[in-house]
Amino acid sequence: MKLRQIGNSNLIGLIVLILFVFTSCSENDSTVTPIETGVTIAKIAVFSDPHYFDPSLGTNINENSDYVGLDRKMIAESEAILVSTINEILSNNVDIVLIAGDLTKDGELQSHNKFVEHLKKLKDSGIKVYVVPGNHDINNPNAMSYVTAEPSPVANISPEEFVQIYSDFGYDEVLYRDPNSLSYVVQPIDDVWIIGMDACKYDNNISNGHSETDGKFKPVTYEWIKSKIKEGVSLNKTIFGMMHHGLTDHFIGQKELFPSYVIDEYTTVRSEFSQLGLKIIFTGHFHSQDVVKFQNGSDFIFDIETGSSVTWPSPFRIIELTSNNFLKITSNVINDIDYDTGELSFQEYSREFLENGMPILIKSFLINDFAVPENDAEIVAPMMSKAIIAHYAGDENPTEETLNEIRQLSGSSNPTVQKIATGLNLIWYDLQPNDNNLIINLNNGNTQ
Repeated sequence: MKLRQIGNSNLIGLIVLILFVFTSCSENDSTVTPIETGVTIAKIAVFSDPHYFDPSLGTNINENSDYVGLDRKMIAESEAILVSTINEILSNNVDIVLIAGDLTKDGELQSHNKFVEHLKKLKDSGIKVYVVPGNHDINNPNAMSYVTAEPSPVANISPEEFVQIYSDFGYDEVLYRDPNSLSYVVQPIDDVWIIGMDACKYDNNISNGHSETDGKFKPVTYEWIKSKIKEGVSLNKTIFGMMHHGLTDHFIGQKELFPSYVIDEYTTVRSEFSQLGLKIIFTGHFHSQDVVKFQNGSDFIFDIETGSSVTWPSPFRIIELTSNNFLKITSNVINDIDYDTGELSFQEYSREFLENGMPILIKSFLINDFAVPENDAEIVAPMMSKAIIAHYAGDENPTEETLNEIRQLSGSSNPTVQKIATGLNLIWYDLQPNDNNLIINLNNGNTQ
């Protein structure tokens, strides 16, 4: 993750503006009284960012590379986590599975092929499975093997190969396919459309020598998606969008602090999508379990972000669509995997993995991106790590001790540290509605 440096005056103005927008438009409408939501007509599982890595490419990746040290993902454990995720989903008797991108570590052809083998277990059970690409998946020059002491390049895949490999997971049953991207429309059950949206910037990855983290719709793709939303609404379809990048800020100022994780031109996109009648979009990318509602007048849209399988707490969602047009959303986490976690449970192991590494990563960002003196970075890094880890889990609720620590930072004589204190407050401020378990009334946007 990259932190963007912002001037004090700009940041304060941003906070005031966004606080006004979100407190006036994104409140949790808890006025919904308990009512009959109807019978379940579809049961959907959602997981994201599995970053699957074929073990034959080197199970000792943690020891043989700096990859995990620079990016806190449980890559060596990814296959065991995926197997447990699939088994948990099977035990929930779902009809549909949605996977919101970053299917592989870095787009290795072998990882894609092996990932599909695992997905076939869901398909063979009669479940319809749909994927979209993430920023790691296509034309990625960082596709590597870690069998030897020094990483060595392996084959990655093109957009055309992505369609071939995932033909059974969306592309062979499309109602419509965008000719300019990997976006598509499917109808898994009567009166339900899923629009898989491709906003990834992979065309220049090879020439640039790295994958592009940002997301932006090509103009022709954006118009194509809007036309399909409009058509689906005119046919009275319930429409679910799915893409890798966030549609809107999941905490105040996210686009300013972490610009690569919210889609470019998001204020226009979220407004136009909601105006056209798209009410739900499933996203991933930031590895957080978070739900945000954007509303403008009577138009609304919920960005339901699902955390990463390979980042604590390794969540997945179970979503029920009912006959009365409600969504019942529950969150689950992976508790057991077939991997040596020592004397710790998997949840203990994965949280310790994150807590041990995140302060080191954040300290580096603070020093290199924010020019924070090393002594100050030592103090700030654990606090920022705690905030981000809480955001990963969702339903953030800082203790009074945490708030007092942030207040003390605010009194620093270092203007940059003051800005970081402001950023911490923004991350801890959990925008409504609830992130993990809630009911959404798709008729009016109220939540319960």
